[in-house]
Amino acid sequence: MGSVLVQAVTAKDFPVMQGVFLMVTLAILLGNFLADSLYVVLDPRTRSST
Repeated sequence: MGSVLVQAVTAKDFPVMQGVFLMVTLAILLGNFLADSLYVVLDPRTRSST
């Protein structure tokens, strides 16, 4: 992904840059969601007591 982004910046290929940024953003959001979900499963203090 990094080399594709560098090539796109060099060639001023804006649609490719947008696609790479979108993929990176979605990967970060997915990683954060998975980390939050695992945190609730692994740490019993985060579960509600009701």
